[in-house]
Amino acid sequence: MDVESPRTLERFRDQPEIKAVLLRLGPSPTDREARFERASRNTNYWPAILALAAEFVAAGRSEEVREPRTVYGRPCWLLATHGGSSTGAFSVAIAAADGAPVTALQELLVKVSDDYWHGSYFWK
Repeated sequence: MDVESPRTLERFRDQPEIKAVLLRLGPSPTDREARFERASRNTNYWPAILALAAEFVAAGRSEEVREPRTVYGRPCWLLATHGGSSTGAFSVAIAAADGAPVTALQELLVKVSDDYWHGSYFWK
């Protein structure tokens, strides 16, 4: 179980398909970020996440992404979501392709990101 992520990201722990997530406040190089990883030894999830986030930062905007990948020999999704603004907060994640529908995983990423950066979850 993840023990180093901020407590406000606990909903990712309840969704076993989510393996690693990068939340960014925006696509500017100076914007803050937060990370969630289910197990710190599973480092193969991060290269794809960090590469896509770097593309967004270089472009100054994010976009919705749903790409099939194989990580550790298992089918996964590389997902990127934003809350409706390509210049606002965004999430990039690796999620297992078996289990919850990909649309449900994308919705969870948007909700947790919004709650994390804008406080609605924190203040509940």
